[in-house]
Amino acid sequence: FRESLGEVDSWAQSVPDALKTMRLDNGCPLSTDSCPLDVELFAPLWLQRQRLLLELMYHNLCINLCRPFIFACSVSTSSGVEQLGVRCARHAATFTRIMHQVLSSTDILNGWHEAFQWQWNAAMTLVGFVLAYPQAASTAEARKGINMSLDVLDLYSASFAVAAKAANIIRRLRAEVDRVASIT
Repeated sequence: FRESLGEVDSWAQSVPDALKTMRLDNGCPLSTDSCPLDVELFAPLWLQRQRLLLELMYHNLCINLCRPFIFACSVSTSSGVEQLGVRCARHAATFTRIMHQVLSSTDILNGWHEAFQWQWNAAMTLVGFVLAYPQAASTAEARKGINMSLDVLDLYSASFAVAAKAANIIRRLRAEVDRVASIT
């Protein structure tokens, strides 16, 4: 499994700079370093969109590859398994930060259903991580990601009626996460 993730990481490093959305604050594209995007607003819209979709697809792939380890790590003592669960949550939080920045400051991804579906995937992954790790060091970042995913889903509700329903589901799940956290 680690070999597969290594191949994904190698691919990310090999993407030409012309296809990457650069980061502010010396951040690294195709990473989970939390630096904001430096969207090149004078580039053609199709190129901006392709760069963003490429990065979002990368984070979504990493989420999907690592998500099984979130649930495994809640019952496992293996630090390797735990690291994969944390990596999954970091990619989900990064995905959500990117979506929030892009949807709140540009119209590049307005109406893009696939990006909305990926956001739903990231939001549910963050909820699962917080439930599996209510007291972990990475839980605070995941909780912020859940809150930000609500903003993203609310922004998408202007394009998709189902996004408002998705936001309501995440709000209910966040309340449940808060209830579980108060018990532990």
